[in-house]
Amino acid sequence: MNDHSSYMTRIDELLAEQALWGLDEADQRELDALLAEHGSEIHGGADASADSFGLTIAQIDLATGPAPKSSMPDALMSRIEQDIVNRMHGSSGPAATISPARTEDDSAPEIAGRIGPNTWTPWIIAAASLLLAAIAWLGAPTTGPQTPEDLGADRSSLMATAADLVQINWAALEDPSVTAETTGDVVWSDVQQRGYMRFSGLAVNDPTKEQYQLWIFDADRPDAHPVDGGVFDITEDGEVIVKIDPKIEIHEATMFAITVERPGGVVVSDRSRLPLLAAPATG
Repeated sequence: MNDHSSYMTRIDELLAEQALWGLDEADQRELDALLAEHGSEIHGGADASADSFGLTIAQIDLATGPAPKSSMPDALMSRIEQDIVNRMHGSSGPAATISPARTEDDSAPEIAGRIGPNTWTPWIIAAASLLLAAIAWLGAPTTGPQTPEDLGADRSSLMATAADLVQINWAALEDPSVTAETTGDVVWSDVQQRGYMRFSGLAVNDPTKEQYQLWIFDADRPDAHPVDGGVFDITEDGEVIVKIDPKIEIHEATMFAITVERPGGVVVSDRSRLPLLAAPATG
């Protein structure tokens, strides 16, 4: 290995180590000296840094690592690719075609060979865009359905913190889904825009045939047009807690009603099946 290859390899080694683990004082002094003497031979000059090298490593890792469990939507990938093109060529620059980051035939040595110290800039840009997208799409923690315990704890927290809390018991009306033993209540806060419904004895529904739907009556809107509070299912006997999911902001909730609708719910209910109603006492 000639002297040129030797120090260029050493620079690469030190930059990689700095990007991954950091350098001790001796290695940092060595890197600084090598960059000061030979930095002009690297694309970007002596300003080449661990950040740029680290992004290159990230691109290699994204390109050669295991395939993700879930694919990124095509529309999102297209926007990312266009952003890469714009950044590499300028917003008014020539159009370019960006190949997928990883194919069946790609390998780490081939990609590493293509991303040498003299060709960092476009790949660094691509790496930055793809890395940020991957973090946002694949790296964000996923949140599964809340457990009954979670819902119960959230409901208790709302009741303890909402100064404007409204709590109204359900009144059972004539409908096959309710019996004399059907009970429960609804709690809601206009300030927090949060609320929960609690049911006991409400019939289990078949979601392929029908679903329950909540309607929230707002003082600022006509009673003919209550706010959709979300569709839900009762999947088991016993007490069930359901989080309210209003489609628009509620200014002043005055009444809550449960209807039985077709799967997916409706925009306007004919109220032909109205098993439960929660209205504040008057008089």
